[in-house]
Amino acid sequence: MAQTSRGSGEKSSSIGNHYTSFFVNDSTMLYYIKPMRFNSINSYVNVDFTFNKIQNKTKEATMNFSIITPVKISISSIKKIKFNDKEIQNYKILYNESKNKKSEMRISSSLNTDEFMKLDENSYFEITTTDLVSIHKPSKKTYKILKQVKNLILD
Repeated sequence: MAQTSRGSGEKSSSIGNHYTSFFVNDSTMLYYIKPMRFNSINSYVNVDFTFNKIQNKTKEATMNFSIITPVKISISSIKKIKFNDKEIQNYKILYNESKNKKSEMRISSSLNTDEFMKLDENSYFEITTTDLVSIHKPSKKTYKILKQVKNLILD
């Protein structure tokens, strides 16, 4: 998804605690869905979404996520990242750093509206490295947020 100017930059509203909308222009609203957590045994993924609703239609969202682990993951060790049943092909690693005994790799990708609407309590991230495969499932709070946010896209 291309970066979008926020027009006048006016914040239009904060709807609930989980997402915020911004006025872009007469036909476009920008929505930011705050980070949601997907848990695994020794790591977790925080994912947030940004999407434009143009003339009341949404086609694609930017999906940014952080993989948080106790040990730093090297970029070259990542073999595959899946979100639900779909392998994420085109992603960009924004940064990979360690601090306070935790490592965070921040990744950006896109997700179409149909894929976003499939999010539910069975959704997951699967991260395959040279050493292991980890499956990250949504927390109960994340599932509640997903249900609320999906209604935003349908409106």
